[in-house]
Amino acid sequence: MALTRRTALARQAEPEQPSGPRRPPPAPRPPRNGRVVALVVGAVLALAVVVGTVVQGNERDRVANTVISASSLAAESSYPVELDEGTGTVRVGREDAAVSIDIYEDFLCPVCGQFEKQYFTDIERELEAGHIKVEYHMLDLLNPLSNPPGYSQRAANVALAVAAKDPRKFMDFHYSLLRTQPKEGSAGWTDGQLLDLAERLKVPVDDVTALGDAGRYDDRIHANSTRAAADKSLWQGTGSGKAFGTPTVVSGARIIPWQQDTSWLRKLVGSD
Repeated sequence: MALTRRTALARQAEPEQPSGPRRPPPAPRPPRNGRVVALVVGAVLALAVVVGTVVQGNERDRVANTVISASSLAAESSYPVELDEGTGTVRVGREDAAVSIDIYEDFLCPVCGQFEKQYFTDIERELEAGHIKVEYHMLDLLNPLSNPPGYSQRAANVALAVAAKDPRKFMDFHYSLLRTQPKEGSAGWTDGQLLDLAERLKVPVDDVTALGDAGRYDDRIHANSTRAAADKSLWQGTGSGKAFGTPTVVSGARIIPWQQDTSWLRKLVGSD
């Protein structure tokens, strides 16, 4: 039951640094009239503040008026979905599946969005076939990168509330949020937008609202983030640059290099 998928956008390359030695700019000449210069500079700064405030306001309005695309699976899925209330993780797939996968994600993480856009259909197909089971760890690692901070935790809390009240809708809600993401540095989707998405996916919104407003899963989400960040078996990178980041995909105590090996899932299930 394949979904229509958009190709993940590649990250723009960092601008190249100019070659050759960088020389300090020449010292400015002292102004003839310091008071005039100060007045001009002050006016320019004031204008910059006004323009910046207007731009930020327009961006907030655009984000607040965005309707999150609701991505539903093509048909009713047969594999089980269960929220583990104790750990705040979601277990998806049949218990007797031969392959276990752990996926660590943050709803603000653009690379998590790239991962889901690239592999969601394949993962869902293997879940349906009973070949794999997946444990989703929803984290708040990027909480400080929304303005105001906290979007990662809010989104994860509502996602777990959806899993608690209508487990079969978790995959729809989870994929929808990672397919249509707010930008880092923005306020993120509002609680109203998150609940509107749940309602359009036909989740009992009153129950989700009660859980979401209480922040029932906040402590578990944060604890999972802290635990993952401290687990050196989940660190990636080279040398002293190793650290934990999202997304991290693990199977058989091995981190999956999904960006370098696009056939990783076929290899895990033995179809490649």
